[in-house]
Amino acid sequence: MGLLTQTAEPARAILAVETIDVVADRGYFKIEDIEACEKAGMTPYVPKPQRGSSVSNGFFRKDEFRYDADRDAFICPAGQVLSTRYESKLRELTKIDYSNRAACLVGAIKSRSRVWKTRRCSTAWRRD
Repeated sequence: MGLLTQTAEPARAILAVETIDVVADRGYFKIEDIEACEKAGMTPYVPKPQRGSSVSNGFFRKDEFRYDADRDAFICPAGQVLSTRYESKLRELTKIDYSNRAACLVGAIKSRSRVWKTRRCSTAWRRD
């Protein structure tokens, strides 16, 4: 971690371009590096690592959810539609919590769903 800008800058110089899209794996995710790339005229595409107690406790990972732009909703790994439940702001970002409490309380997915404890299944961030 910490090498995204240092890795991407030579590529931009070799290509002799003003701006460049930078694609990297989760190992390069560090918010300071992402901001440095943006300031240097590079657009980073780096997935956020799946860490934390939820993942280690067997709950669904965020990358198992699929976004449906037509419905502005997420589809959970069990195929259930999760609608917007709550929105809040943090700096230039909007945090959106999606859930379908009724669907997550029944069936085989209940043991892998956080919603029965927290009321939300998935959280997304949108830059305003």
